[in-house]
Amino acid sequence: MKLLRVLDLGHISLGFTFPNELCLLVRLRYLAVLGRMNIIPSSLANLLDLETFIVTTYYSGGGLSLLQDAFWNMQKLRHLHVRGALIDLSLANDNPESSSVLYNLDTFSTPKLYVGQSLDAMIRKFPNIRELKCCLLESEESTSDSIKIVAMDSLRQLESLKLLLSQVSPHHIELLLPSNLRRLTLVDFSWSLLSSVGQLSNLEVLKLIGQSDGDGVKEWDMEEGLFPNLKVLMLKSLNIVCWKGSEDNFPCLEKLVLEDCVELEELPSCLWETLTLQLIEVHGCLYSTGDLARDIMEKQMDYGNEDLKICISGEIEDTSSWSD
Repeated sequence: MKLLRVLDLGHISLGFTFPNELCLLVRLRYLAVLGRMNIIPSSLANLLDLETFIVTTYYSGGGLSLLQDAFWNMQKLRHLHVRGALIDLSLANDNPESSSVLYNLDTFSTPKLYVGQSLDAMIRKFPNIRELKCCLLESEESTSDSIKIVAMDSLRQLESLKLLLSQVSPHHIELLLPSNLRRLTLVDFSWSLLSSVGQLSNLEVLKLIGQSDGDGVKEWDMEEGLFPNLKVLMLKSLNIVCWKGSEDNFPCLEKLVLEDCVELEELPSCLWETLTLQLIEVHGCLYSTGDLARDIMEKQMDYGNEDLKICISGEIEDTSSWSD
């Protein structure tokens, strides 16, 4: 057993405690576990060859603690994923720089990252990360009304990023993202973030899911020249009524998904002109939104784009037009 290199326990519940016996399998390169544990013991650091670590937990507290020695010393770790909880990470309080740099870490989900100096120090510990899903939280050093800079532009290898923003005030956040970013998902976001996002020249996939509770914006009016290389756009569970833009937005768009945008009544004119469009999906939106998608397809066919398909389901009636 000590020579075992792959161990997948992702379909067998291990209960509330991470078995220390697993940390004796020092040749492991792949380990997946399932359970209700909320702490990963420091003895995990014995697995010096571990490259992939996957934890699925149903711990009701919502956080999984990775002790410092169980994480920062695992220099070969390439993929770390926790499902069902957020990862509580910490640097050494007395000397944050003493924590090792994980140069090989390639994909990582889902750590808590605190906005401020602690975030800057944390992301320097995995400089070559390629895919990151994280939850941003307020730090003790930040004030509620100040603009917080979320600087991730130093992550030069980052291609895919998912930000969970429900625990911060996103309208008080400024994102600095690397120009090489290709896929971005924002959850519980503020529309004020979109101007900087739209300038990312290599962004190909953008998913916008849920507006923040304090964001009452009903109109998205895009500036000229935004999203020059975007190919896939998803808008899900948003409260906007009017979506406007200029003719030069989305020149490369291939797929548009509108889901549960129950107030959306207006789409930008550029969608009628973007001949790269191949698919429009409309789910759980107004009948009038579906009609706009049908009109786009008809107009595009007139322009010679016979490849465009539309998929519409779950249309809902506009109750605002009902009379008493």
